[in-house]
Amino acid sequence: MTLDPSYPPPAEPGLGYQPMLPPEQPGSIRALSIAAICLGGLWTLCGALTTVSVLIGALAQHSGKPNAFVPAATPPPPALTAYNMVGAVIALLLSIVELAFGIGGLALKPWARLVGLAWSIVSILWVIAGTAIALLWAIPLTVRTMPPNPIFSSQSLVILSIVSLVLCLVLPSLILIFWTRPAVKTAFEQSAVAPGY
Repeated sequence: MTLDPSYPPPAEPGLGYQPMLPPEQPGSIRALSIAAICLGGLWTLCGALTTVSVLIGALAQHSGKPNAFVPAATPPPPALTAYNMVGAVIALLLSIVELAFGIGGLALKPWARLVGLAWSIVSILWVIAGTAIALLWAIPLTVRTMPPNPIFSSQSLVILSIVSLVLCLVLPSLILIFWTRPAVKTAFEQSAVAPGY
């Protein structure tokens, strides 16, 4: 069988097809997402343990039993126990959100950028407020309920709070700086239109 020369030759499969590639991932997305996954996972574990220990301490205090870890300590006021419990729960929730947007950021999910920016703002406000409350109220009250101990002195707890403040501000500040840049925003937006990505 001969082909009619007036007909054009059959097109090769896929000729002229341009596959849509996944968007290029800027280094700041990858680095900060990995940091969020590592820190979020660690703080989620620590936050869960802290929440459980504060709850056990509160139940023991309510039952009238002495502190199993520091028997010589006087029971803390109920307001301090409630503050510690609320703080532990908030820190746990923030850690879970951090882990979630870190995983989403590695996959360039658009929601991860928005959640990461919102988390950064809330984290900065919470860390500053928590440090101020600790320095002005919680630490002095805690020291008064503990037996004399140079490790848990007022000065050492103040230094620990300030160091913790600085360290806890690093990641959210970097996210606010880098994830608001046009290239990062474009990478997240392009991933929303890339099929199967």
